[in-house]
Amino acid sequence: MDVIFSILVVIGICYGAYRGVKWMLRAGQIQARKDPPLSPADLKILEESAARLMADLRAVTDECVARIENACSDAQHQIKSLELGDLEQLKPRPVTNAQDQPLTISEFAELTNGEIELLKGLKAISG
Repeated sequence: MDVIFSILVVIGICYGAYRGVKWMLRAGQIQARKDPPLSPADLKILEESAARLMADLRAVTDECVARIENACSDAQHQIKSLELGDLEQLKPRPVTNAQDQPLTISEFAELTNGEIELLKGLKAISG
């Protein structure tokens, strides 16, 4: 009796799974008919947006790399000054952007928390 009941349960589960998969396929086909695929104009707009975002990301990345390189060169300069015992060279220099211009208040306000912590650490090192 247990064997017959187990076989009936397995048949019921398989039938339910078959009906469920059939229902999902039908629902997917109905949805596909409602939403047409992207047109060539949509794809072109999407491609242009992606290219613009990548260009913006490259610009921001280059700016961050320049800031980090500037901070590293300052740190190396200060380390060399410490090794030589030249205390005059340890005077704090103003924080600069990629063009070696002092940061304006608006540029300083745009710094991320990590960049601010880096600047604090460099200032602590320099005394």
